Amino acid sequence: MIRPYVDQDFMSYLVFQKQAAGIGPVERYKNPASLRRAFARPGFLANEDILLMLGPGGEILGSITMRREYFLRRVVLSLLMVHWPADENSPGKLVEEGMRIAATRAMLVAHVNVSENEVKGIGLLERLGFGLARRYLELEMPPAALEIVSGQIPGEKHRCMRAGEEEKLARLQNAAFKDTWGYNANTAVDIKYSVETSGGPQNVVVIEENGDLVAYCWIMPGLEGEIAEPDAGRIYMIGVHPAQRGRGLGRYALMAGLRMLKAKDKVRAVLTVDSENRTALALYESLGFRVTAASLWYERTLKAT
Repeated sequence: MIRPYVDQDFMSYLVFQKQAAGIGPVERYKNPASLRRAFARPGFLANEDILLMLGPGGEILGSITMRREYFLRRVVLSLLMVHWPADENSPGKLVEEGMRIAATRAMLVAHVNVSENEVKGIGLLERLGFGLARRYLELEMPPAALEIVSGQIPGEKHRCMRAGEEEKLARLQNAAFKDTWGYNANTAVDIKYSVETSGGPQNVVVIEENGDLVAYCWIMPGLEGEIAEPDAGRIYMIGVHPAQRGRGLGRYALMAGLRMLKAKDKVRAVLTVDSENRTALALYESLGFRVTAASLWYERTLKAT
């Protein structure tokens, strides 16, 4: 049986998502507060954007989350299963139902992120008519490199973002990532939510010139209540305004972000990058990041109804 999530499912869903396995990178939450933060994301409605697959006794066997991105008119689907069933049609039914609902909401394309080594997940997507769209790389900076780089930043032309600068950061981010594959333009409301749920504005390094933000590095050191590696911090986003590129601001902002992670007692830094973004990849590798894994984005066109 497949049905929408209802409020009474909250605790059983919390337990389920900690035990279940996904076919790609999946956000997980280990206490009620962290799950409630996730449900408070702007534009997300758990009762409309989560479908559950139930067993004979009403237990949750699987779920699919639909994250709608209206600027791109795409839906990002995240599939979780307690275990991969002998009947491989079951996960497919969840994905198909998610796509059907997304099409009724004017979404034109569905994307699913899957680990490069997830053979069953890739097979499922290909049987459902998905095609490979992009390959993303997971990079890690080991402790020795982080120790060196975090002590090398020249000067002090950066600062932390301040409360109330969400609109400025939204403009910078949207300009920096305009025409980037998979980027959905953000509003100040989106930025405010993301800043608040990733530790606050002190985790965003910005460079300001003449009253405008021209570059930034956003770190995620990991929040209490989230399932994460305690010794690793993530470089979540780094961007430079197109008019200011070629001045070394991206490298500077990244080094400032790495120093901030080191100050928060992180011994490793991780990030994700599009394999086709050669400029960014070269920057990361020049500072000591190395590829550790890869994930694939699969795509299927929807017919809006």
